[in-house]
Amino acid sequence: MNLRRIRVILLFFALVLANVLLLGSIEERVLQINCFSYETSYANLRNHQVSEEILAEFWEAADSEP
Repeated sequence: MNLRRIRVILLFFALVLANVLLLGSIEERVLQINCFSYETSYANLRNHQVSEEILAEFWEAADSEP
């Protein structure tokens, strides 16, 4: 192999590695920004801060899932 092909292969692997690292950091940031987390929804449900309409929709959706 000549030197140019080796450089192209190394550049390709560097770009793949950068893509994987960026995707991981983007996913982590999205999870941090999530404004309606599981804990928040559980606390709202536990504290009865959910309207009856939404609660009825929740139970209907739960019954319809296999």
